[in-house]
Amino acid sequence: MTELELRNDIETKLTPPVTQASKVKELFNSTVDFILGQNKDDFPDWTSLLVFNTNGTGAGKYCKHPDINGRKRIFETKTSGNVNNAPPTDPVVTENTHWKEISESASSGIPEYAPGVFGSGLKIVYHNHTTLGRRLFLLTEPVRPFTSSNIETEFAAGKWVDFTLDKDEVVKLINAAIVGLYDDRGNHDASSNLFPAANGSGAGGVILKGDIYTISVAGVLGGQSVNIRDQVRALVDNPGQTSNNWAITEGNIGYVPQRVDAIASTGVAIQFDQPRTYGRTTPETGNITLNATGAQDGQVALIRHNSGTAPTFGSEFKRIGGSYVTGQLNFIFCTYVSPTEILYTVSQVQA
Repeated sequence: MTELELRNDIETKLTPPVTQASKVKELFNSTVDFILGQNKDDFPDWTSLLVFNTNGTGAGKYCKHPDINGRKRIFETKTSGNVNNAPPTDPVVTENTHWKEISESASSGIPEYAPGVFGSGLKIVYHNHTTLGRRLFLLTEPVRPFTSSNIETEFAAGKWVDFTLDKDEVVKLINAAIVGLYDDRGNHDASSNLFPAANGSGAGGVILKGDIYTISVAGVLGGQSVNIRDQVRALVDNPGQTSNNWAITEGNIGYVPQRVDAIASTGVAIQFDQPRTYGRTTPETGNITLNATGAQDGQVALIRHNSGTAPTFGSEFKRIGGSYVTGQLNFIFCTYVSPTEILYTVSQVQA
């Protein structure tokens, strides 16, 4: 069958009402042109002297031309008599007035495999293989352009290679990357006053850089006392008993909150710059007001108060519980919220 007969046969089969038949025919014609219209093993590099025509005469329909990153791309002429019109060099531009790219552009990332023609350069595609599953494949066929029709058949024939790292390979890479960083090797009894000498992460238990041991029995290592929960870490492979080859980290580091005692204060002009207790020795008796100097949100004050008359409070004080009992020791607990709001409760010692 000649090229023309092949075209006519396919076009007859793709006549309407076949869905999007015209697009299918256009794609088919381009493919036939691409495969049969060139009597060369490769496409010419574009120069300003070559004449490109849509019917394949002259220099042909196709050319190769690099983008600004040096990656060669394949273009098809959109016009006949196309001379001295350069294809796009911007990697993200795939078409201009005279040319249309038919290779994968640099901006397309890794495409999903589809049958077609693959030009020169690095070609990696994604394909959900019927037996291997979702994989990346690298085209290794040296003869380009390469017309691919079935990636799985071609993969079996060695024209593609599996370019995907499987789980085990990823684990190996990760393990290799973390060597010398941290490898927990369990407990170490330091009562012999010797650094660890076994159970390392290397072959045969050799201690390697990054192997770390937790002290289970106290001792002295390299002149430094170590206690339970302290840790020693190898700084080099085969550290031996040289103290400079080990790092010691204490495990008894903790946080003990600082105790802040309330300041014993007198008077009834209440400050909220720090915790305070008013009337600690002798209960207060007067009316209660605010001294706003240095006041801090959330700060508290306790007032011990005993009077035959209930005290008045400044307008900032808002009672939220309890009642004052005259002639008895009252405990007034205040919390500073804002310059206009101080919450307080009143209580007495219960019999």
